[in-house]
Amino acid sequence: MADQDPDAVAVERDAVLEHVLATTNYGSDPDASQRAEAAIAMLVSTTTDLAADDWKPWHARSRKRRLLAQPIPILSDGTHVVGPHLCLGAASMYLHYLQQGQLPWTQPQPPGAVGDALADVRDERNRSLERLVGGVLRQDGWSVIERVKETKPSRLNVPTLRSEIDAVAGQPGEKIIWLLEVKDPADAIAIPEIRRALDRFFVDRKHRGYVSQLQDKYEDLAPYAAEVARALGLPDRSDDDPYVIRPLFVTRIPVPAAFVPGPFPFSSLAALSETVRDTG
Repeated sequence: MADQDPDAVAVERDAVLEHVLATTNYGSDPDASQRAEAAIAMLVSTTTDLAADDWKPWHARSRKRRLLAQPIPILSDGTHVVGPHLCLGAASMYLHYLQQGQLPWTQPQPPGAVGDALADVRDERNRSLERLVGGVLRQDGWSVIERVKETKPSRLNVPTLRSEIDAVAGQPGEKIIWLLEVKDPADAIAIPEIRRALDRFFVDRKHRGYVSQLQDKYEDLAPYAAEVARALGLPDRSDDDPYVIRPLFVTRIPVPAAFVPGPFPFSSLAALSETVRDTG
């Protein structure tokens, strides 16, 4: 855009469609026009739609209609108001959600293939964080065992496990063996999202909360601290000053649950080295 260009323009729908087809790469897709039309339809807002939806500014993804997610208003004569700056802001928001394996709305549910792809993104993000956590600790001289399946308890010299262990870490000279539970939840900004994020950690419903899950893992390992230490290749300690298991949640960035009193401490990735050193 040039300085003299307007901040927004009102154009016919066909002009919007032509611009999308001219500036995007659909290759030789014979359904390019239909795909572009469907994409535009997802991004438009009408007075009727906005008026029919409850305005709850403290909600985000659970709101059906909001200009940030549908940044192209349609006027009463059918023309589309396109504001490049608003569209750029919306595109940034969409990208941020997609990078976290989410859509900027909760309803309607996406097609199965899209839902599966988003789930793969979320899983890979968490696996990537697990690798980063292991790498940080190894650089600091910690011995680390990662991704211990519940079917392979012998990797930690314990008889049984109820669920997968993300990582355990120990260091010669330190009595603490860290039981690390790595979580990479999506950003929670709006109040209802923060509440749901807290519930995922602390509330047992259809699925047990993350705190209860970590409690199970702690109970599985706590009686066998010396055995876990041997699995890590650590030297034996005297009975007067034995190894102890200590649980720790590790997240990519600080999360709301870290600021709520609970049974287990939290650390962000950036603070991990300091956390295990200062409390070890």
